[in-house]
Amino acid sequence: MSQPHSVYLFHWPLFVIFSKLYSNWVAALITTILSVLFASVSYYFIEPLLRGKSVEVLDKKLEFKHIMAPLGGFLTLAIGFGVFLCLQAPKISSLEQSLLLGGIQQDVGKLDMAYAKVTAPKNEPSVALAQNTDIPAGTTIIGDSVTLGSRSYLLEHMQDVDIDAEGNRTMNLAYDVLMNLQNTGQLRKNVVMCIGTNSLDDYQEQTQKVIDDLKPGHHLIFITPHDGHADSSYNSYKLGVWERTLPKKYDFITIGDWDEVARAHPEVFEGTDGTHFGGRENASQLYLECIQDALKRAEKTPVKK
Repeated sequence: MSQPHSVYLFHWPLFVIFSKLYSNWVAALITTILSVLFASVSYYFIEPLLRGKSVEVLDKKLEFKHIMAPLGGFLTLAIGFGVFLCLQAPKISSLEQSLLLGGIQQDVGKLDMAYAKVTAPKNEPSVALAQNTDIPAGTTIIGDSVTLGSRSYLLEHMQDVDIDAEGNRTMNLAYDVLMNLQNTGQLRKNVVMCIGTNSLDDYQEQTQKVIDDLKPGHHLIFITPHDGHADSSYNSYKLGVWERTLPKKYDFITIGDWDEVARAHPEVFEGTDGTHFGGRENASQLYLECIQDALKRAEKTPVKK
């Protein structure tokens, strides 16, 4: 007797559901048991009835016409329950909407840039170069969800800027983005790191890698992270304190103290989680001004040698 092939239809959605509730091995065990059960019911009972065959259940022969009424009732209840759940589902928040739209717009922008690069005439540079270098002029911003929420606003009010932002991005992930842009010749002269809200225990080590592996010819600007609930025990707070010491050691590093600015303007975070402000123009304007001020000060300092 062949194995029910429909087992493969059940396992993935079941595993996705149960993996959110239990550990992977428990989710896999439950998924396996239910998948075999559902597949067996489908293979030995539902599928023969749908093909016009009769099946025996408790010494009684059943045909499709015998299950039409209960099946119709079950489907009606299932559809009604599904509609009820949809109506009860929470609406997407302005923050979630801002991050979702920001991510989509960023992906579209990357596709447009890739297309422009491929279709550009070979002898025509795609971006202007910094003076006497082969480094693209302008600014590259690498950020986390805070930056992603204000990405559209920043792009509207800044020139010659590329922004790569993503939720839950930590410094080690930002380092990978930095190296990829650098190795492909896309990293601009001014490099702004808006990272640290999701700060790991080895924040100094990861940040030091950014400093050490950035090639000569760039300004490096760190924007201190702000978490409205953070105290001195938080890694994000400790990272900001440590970042403020870096310009004394490295003349090519500039600090944009967003944490200081944000703490001076708590009103822009009213009704938020105290960290994100995507979609709020007054907060985005402060964020923009913090970055622009750091860029102006960076222009008065030497690039990395």
